[in-house]
Amino acid sequence: MLRKVVTGFGVALAMFVGMVSTSGLAQAAPNDGSVPPVPGGGTWVYVRWYEGHTMESYARCSDDGAHLYPGRLYQCRQADNPATTQLWVLY
Repeated sequence: MLRKVVTGFGVALAMFVGMVSTSGLAQAAPNDGSVPPVPGGGTWVYVRWYEGHTMESYARCSDDGAHLYPGRLYQCRQADNPATTQLWVLY
């Protein structure tokens, strides 16, 4: 039984590491006024990026936010260097 739990944890950890490795390490939002304040507190966390400033990249970002982080607030924002659309999630 313990072996099965450990194996399941290893698979979950590998999936998480795979997600992080494709999008970069998560980081907290800068405190420069570019992120709207959150009533009651919380921290916006950058979790992944999508290439370009296109409707397709925004749609992929929005779909991932809704499916990967159900019940959480998320934002898809544009960054300029390089040109990407970024997914930010509120924790």
